[in-house]
Amino acid sequence: MIDHAPWRAGLSLGLGLGFVAAGFELIELGLSTQLPLTLPEALQLAAFDMALIGGAAGALGLVTAPVLRRLFGAAAPWRILAGTASAVTLALSGVYLGLVAATIWQQGRVPAAVAMAACPVGLAGVIWFHAGYFLRREAAGARSRLGWVLSALLIGGGLGSVGAWLGARDDAGSSKALQGDPNVLIVTIDTLRRDHVSAYGAGLAETPRMDALAEEGLLFLDAVTPTPETGPSHAALFTALHPLRSKVLSNGHELAPGYETLAERLQDEGYATGAFVSSFAVDSRLGLDQGFDVYDDDFLPLFRGATDLVAGRFLVPLLFKVGRPEHMPWLLERLGHETNRRASHWLRARGDQPWLAWVHYFEPHAPYESPDQTVDHRALLSQPHHDFTAAEADALRAQYSHEATLSDTLVGQLLDLLDELEAADNTLVVITSDHGEQLGEHDIMFHHHGLYDESLRIPLIIRAPGLRGVVTRTIAPQVRMMDIAPTVLKYIKLDPLAQAEGAELLGYATGVRTRDLACPLYGRREASLREGVLLGLRAHDVKYILDPAQGTEELYDLAQDPAEAQDLSQDPLQAEPLAQCRRQVAPDAESLGHVAPAADQTTLDRLEALGYTE
Repeated sequence: MIDHAPWRAGLSLGLGLGFVAAGFELIELGLSTQLPLTLPEALQLAAFDMALIGGAAGALGLVTAPVLRRLFGAAAPWRILAGTASAVTLALSGVYLGLVAATIWQQGRVPAAVAMAACPVGLAGVIWFHAGYFLRREAAGARSRLGWVLSALLIGGGLGSVGAWLGARDDAGSSKALQGDPNVLIVTIDTLRRDHVSAYGAGLAETPRMDALAEEGLLFLDAVTPTPETGPSHAALFTALHPLRSKVLSNGHELAPGYETLAERLQDEGYATGAFVSSFAVDSRLGLDQGFDVYDDDFLPLFRGATDLVAGRFLVPLLFKVGRPEHMPWLLERLGHETNRRASHWLRARGDQPWLAWVHYFEPHAPYESPDQTVDHRALLSQPHHDFTAAEADALRAQYSHEATLSDTLVGQLLDLLDELEAADNTLVVITSDHGEQLGEHDIMFHHHGLYDESLRIPLIIRAPGLRGVVTRTIAPQVRMMDIAPTVLKYIKLDPLAQAEGAELLGYATGVRTRDLACPLYGRREASLREGVLLGLRAHDVKYILDPAQGTEELYDLAQDPAEAQDLSQDPLQAEPLAQCRRQVAPDAESLGHVAPAADQTTLDRLEALGYTE
C-alpha cells in the first residue's frame, strides 16, 4: 500500500474502514431489529449497507490522502496514510456516535452526551497509532498474506453475515405459554367509518366478511374512539389509557416505555407477538412496538430495513427535500395484500405456539383509490387548499367506499387463513378502526379533524369462541377504544393492565354490564395542531365539545339529532347538562400542558406527506 499513489491508497483505506463500520452496524441492527427478515433479505441488506458505507468511506479516503500529501509532502508516506485512516475513522465514528450523542442530549443527560460526542476523537487516535504501526512495518518491507482491503472486506463481511443471521432469527414466544391458550388477532382498519360496514345497516359499502363475523360474534353498535387520530387511538387500544393519560396526543408523539401495553403483558405470558402495519403513522419510532417480538413496519420493495440504517436516516430526509412525497408511497405505506402476505408467513410458522397478531390496513385512509377512479386523490393531497367540486366529492366518496370493501376482502383473507390453520375455534378476533372520516359533513372535506361522530364512531366486532352465558350478540351501550385490551385479557383469564382505565366488554354479552361507558374526547380544531385543539365528552346520547383557546362550546342531543346539526349550548333548558359536561372536562383542560415531545423533523415530514400536518 505504501507504494501506491496517495489517492489509490486512500481509497483502499477508506473502503476497508467502511466495510468494518458497516459490519458493526449490521451486528447492532441484527440484535435490535423487529423486522421479520428472511435470510436472503437480511443478506441483501448487509450487501447494500457495506456497499453504501464502504463507498462513502472510500470516497472520503480517496480525497483525503492526496490532500494530506499536498499539505505534508515532506512527511513519511506512512504518516500520510495513517492520517487518512484516522480522518476517515473520525468521520465515520462522528456520524454513528454523534447520532447516539444527540439522542442522549435529548434525554437531558448532558455530560454523557458530551462524553459520547468526544469519543470519535479517541477512536481516531487509536486508529492513528495502530495504522501507523502496521504501515511502518509495511514500509520496512514486512508483507502480510492478505491486503488491507481484502482483510477489511473479510472482517466486515463476516460481521455483516453474523448481523444478517441475527436479523433473520425467528422469535416465537416462550414455553411459558401453554398449548391451547387462545390466540388473539386484532385487525385495525385505518379511517374506516362505522357506516361503511354494512352490518351497521347504512349500506354505503359492501362488507360481507365482516358482516358474517358479526353474526358469529358480538357487534357493538356504539363504539367510539377518544381521539380521531391514528397514533393516539392505537396507543389507547394497546394501553387501555385515554391519550390524555398516555400523553400520546398526536401522530408526532411517542408512547413512553413506562406504559405497559397489551403486547407486553402477553409477551410476558409467553405469547409470540407480531405486528404487521401498513402506514408510517404507526411506525415503531412512535413507541407502539412495545411488547412485539416482530414489528413489520418497513415498506421498501428492496433492501428491507434500509430506513433503519444510519445511511437511511440521511437519505430519507434528502428524498423528501428533492422529491415529491406523494410519488414515494413506498416510504409511507403499503398495500394490505402485502401486509397480509407477511402476516400469513409469520402465522404459519407459529405452529401450536399461542400468539398475538396485530394487522393494520391503510386502504380507507386518504388517498382514496379504485381501479375505475375518475379523481386522482393522491395528486390532490399536494394541494391542501383545493376546493372540491361536487363531481370530485361524489367521486371521492365512491372511491372511499371501494377502499372499505377492499378492506373487507383483506379481513376475509385472514379469516380464511385461520380456517386453513384450524385456529379459528381458538382465536379471539377483534375487528375495529382507529377513527372514521368526514366526507363533507360539517364542511370538513375528506379529513378527520374535529370531534364529530363521523370521525369518532368506529366499527367494533369481536368473535370470542367458547364464550359462555351469552344473552345478546348486539351491544347497544356506548363502548370505547380503551376497552379492547381489558376485554382481550378478560377472555384469556389474565389480570388487567395495572394502569388501565378501560373496562372489559364481554359482560355486555352475558348481561353483567348494561350501562354506557362515557368517553372523554380530544382532537384537532383543524388539520394542523397549530390551529388549536378541542376537548369534549360523549356520554348518554350527549355530545359536548369545548374549544379551550376560543372559549366556545357545542352541545348536541345525539338521540334526537344524530347528525349534530343543532347546537344546544345556548338553550337555557340545557344549562344543567352543559354545566355537568364542563365539570367533567375541566380536569382534562388543566392537563393539556403535559404532553409528550414531538418526533424528529424527518418523522413529521413523513407524517405530513400522509395528510397529517403539525
